[in-house]
Amino acid sequence: MYENPPVQEPVMFIKVLYGDNEEALFNPNCRTLLLLEHIKETVGYLPEIDIDLSDENGFIVHLLRSPPLQYASDVLESRRTFILSKCRRMMTDQNQWSQC
Repeated sequence: MYENPPVQEPVMFIKVLYGDNEEALFNPNCRTLLLLEHIKETVGYLPEIDIDLSDENGFIVHLLRSPPLQYASDVLESRRTFILSKCRRMMTDQNQWSQC
């Protein structure tokens, strides 16, 4: 009697380009906040620096504006390439926000 092999979930990853022709793979199947923190740690950015990702056409994904507990896999398509963008904080009279 033959048994069916166990079904494996597809491997989720994204490729992030940064620095001078550097790249790293990340698993987007985690909360957005954790993914951004892990990317910063991997590329050597300080924790207080704001980052976001853009697609290969230059459109910002706006992970930074996503709810921090939302899964990044809800926003990022697996096996795609993204470009790391450093954001800067802007102050207005009423609040603080980041611009990438």
